Amino acid sequence: MTKTAKRIRKLRQELGLTLHEMGERLGMSYTTISRKEHGESDFTASELATLVEVAAEHGIFVSLDDLVLGGSKSSLSEDERLLVAAYRQADETGKLMIRRVCAAAGVKLD
Repeated sequence: MTKTAKRIRKLRQELGLTLHEMGERLGMSYTTISRKEHGESDFTASELATLVEVAAEHGIFVSLDDLVLGGSKSSLSEDERLLVAAYRQADETGKLMIRRVCAAAGVKLD
């Protein structure tokens, strides 16, 4: 099993996803996920990008570099994770309002 495959398996487990659930999210069978987690075949860049998105939806922020090269996951607090999740779920009007609140609080977003 490759280090990348180990990191991906560990991430799936941290997300609380079964092989079946992860397979559904990535559009493949659980047996394919299992083979990839055991290093029998590699995840594509597109599959890894989708996995990064799935992790973010669960409040775990990891980059492609983290998965492939072995970095550390973001150490955001629970409040920070909730704010990021809320921003991502907001429509354009909601995102504009969040940016305005930040500006009013003197927070630069650049």
